[in-house]
Formats: sequence, structure tokens, C-alpha cells
Amino acid sequence: MTDRSTLARALGEIELSRLIGDTMILRRPLSSVLVAGGGRRSRGSESLLLEALERSAKLICIDIDHVKNPDIEADLTVTWPFKEGAFDLIISTWVVEHLVNPEKFFEEAFRVLSNDGILVCGVPFIYRMHGSPSDYWRFTDTALSCLARSVGFRIVDIRSVGGTPCITCLSLIWPLLKIRLVGILFVIVASAADATIRLICQLTGKGTELIYSYPIHFIAYARK
Repeated sequence: MTDRSTLARALGEIELSRLIGDTMILRRPLSSVLVAGGGRRSRGSESLLLEALERSAKLICIDIDHVKNPDIEADLTVTWPFKEGAFDLIISTWVVEHLVNPEKFFEEAFRVLSNDGILVCGVPFIYRMHGSPSDYWRFTDTALSCLARSVGFRIVDIRSVGGTPCITCLSLIWPLLKIRLVGILFVIVASAADATIRLICQLTGKGTELIYSYPIHFIAYARK
């Protein structure tokens, strides 16, 4: 975990690493990759995947904010300035919640992906309101799956990040924990508290369905 990371980002990158390994994204020949909602100056969770790409892969960043220094400055809620089948992989992290029309995002992602192309999309669920410039939506796993399948994606896998009550509560107050060592101590305490809650639920046979029902965010893997 880097000093600039939030707990939500750190946990998300752990799950993103697992997804990359499980789906063998990096073992596929990738000639063209699109970062949908990001630029050369931004360092989101997508950098975890991008740093592992072969240098031969062509990388293009598109974003509405010129400050991020994207290759193409454009709105993701209208038709994207790319031809059909232009990319083998699209990655977008913590972007779709800022789009007034998320359906259009999935339509365009499907259109510009090549046959058997992959979309990796991360969105928050239990998380604070944040700008860039507006924050419109929170998506459940079923909502993400519905959005992806409705435009034609045939393989969809949704990964939950976090989910236990104490860790999720801690993620919400994480920006207030200015001292790194204090944050680590709180993670240990929250993990122990969640383990205790889990044990009590198992012993009493009550509330077990609630233990993992507080996801911080979701990561969607969709294949065309």
C-alpha cells in the first residue's frame, strides 16, 4: 500500500491482481489498449494492469479532463471517436459513476472492442460522494452484470471488493487517518472484529448472509 492509497484502492488493487491472474488477461496477445477515463498524468488503479503490459501494446487514454493529459479529450457519454473493433482491452476504474448515461458507456465499450475483447471496469458501492466533476451513481453487482449483458457481452464476472462490515466502515473514515501506522493498526482491529462477528454468526446460525453484504466497490470483467 502506497502512502497516497486509500484502503478502498488498496483492497481493490488486490482483487484486480487476482482477476488478472484468474482470467489470464496478460497472457493474451494485446495489440491495442484503451484507458476509458484517465490520462498520462493520472495514476489510478488501472496502472496496476498497464505496468504489466508488453511494450508492444498500443495504449490510448481518453478523458474529458485535459488536466489529466489524455491522448484524446472526449466525453464518454456520447459516441467514442474510434472505429468498431479498435481495441483488445478496455480498462476503466472509478469512472462510470461519474457518467450521467452509463448505458452509453457499455454500448460504446462493446462497439470498439475486437471480437473476444475484454472490458475491465471498477465502480464504487459503499463509498463517499466524490466529484470529477459530478457523482451520479452507485452500482450493485447485478446492475453491472445487467448493463454488460444488455449490450451483448457474453461472459461477465463481477468481483466484490471488501464486504465485511468493520473493514467497510474503516474504509469510509480512512482519509481521516493521517498517520500510516495508525491506519495499519485499525486494519488489524477491524479484521479481528469482522472475524469475531463471523464466528458469532456461525455459532448462532443467524446473520451469516449479512457478513459479506457490505461491498466497498465492484470490479467487472466482461468479454465480447
